[in-house]
Amino acid sequence: MNLLQLSKENILPEKQFVKRNPLLTDFFNITTLGIYIPFYIWTHKRLHFLPLCNNKMHLP
Repeated sequence: MNLLQLSKENILPEKQFVKRNPLLTDFFNITTLGIYIPFYIWTHKRLHFLPLCNNKMHLP
């Protein structure tokens, strides 16, 4: 939770700083994608597999 709070607090100054440096924009985008894509895939799989498991359990 500390990392999320720190990232939320630092988003605005980082974006202003990142606009000046194109290399940092690539690095910033790669790190955010590296964090959010696995999290999105994990939540997406959980949302899909939980109903499937429940349906299989209810079948005779």
